[in-house]
Amino acid sequence: MSNPLKDAFFAMKYLHIAICILLFHIVGLSNALAKNHKCTQQFPVDTPEGGFSKYNSNSKMLKFAKYVEKPIPLKVWKDTSAYFFFSDTATKDRFRFSVIGDYEYAATVYLQIISAKGVCIFKDSFSLLSILSMYFDGGGQYATRVQKENAISEYAENLLSDYSVEGALEQLPNRLEPEYTIHENHKILSMDGAEKFFYYSKKTDNNTFIGYDPVLGYALIFYDTQY
Repeated sequence: MSNPLKDAFFAMKYLHIAICILLFHIVGLSNALAKNHKCTQQFPVDTPEGGFSKYNSNSKMLKFAKYVEKPIPLKVWKDTSAYFFFSDTATKDRFRFSVIGDYEYAATVYLQIISAKGVCIFKDSFSLLSILSMYFDGGGQYATRVQKENAISEYAENLLSDYSVEGALEQLPNRLEPEYTIHENHKILSMDGAEKFFYYSKKTDNNTFIGYDPVLGYALIFYDTQY
């Protein structure tokens, strides 16, 4: 004869075991689903511009593409050269004139003298506005772009002429004013026997004079005057 209390106890025990087994399977299934979701999830396509590179499945991380800033090229207004005997009597040096910059008020004039061996023996730079003021009142504020470019070309033609070298001493005052003379450079050029000279203007009523020093192997500014 069965005992109702005993039967009820065993029934409750088996029910408890069954519930534990069911919960175990539910937790296992949940973990499996979460793991599967983690492996298969997709990253959004609307990633930032410049974006992500490849997703690394090993490190579980996104690698950002390296940002490289590209230089913005500046406008070249003029880049021209002429060749004269200056540092050597056998080979000519390159006298290079260039104007670079986006706008005239920010553009720079570069003057270089480069030997036949590729060595820069002289360089100078100054504002483009100082040149434009030689041709236009107010530095060309109301001049057209074509007029400004024509003025630059005219300046370059005068600068890179034979007379700028051969006639340099003719433009030099007979009496050098002390306030315009770079005495140390003038003394060095005199002692080393400089024979070649060059002059150019950086602004209105101004001439800059340089001489090539055969001992040092480069040119020096020795006189900068205003009339």
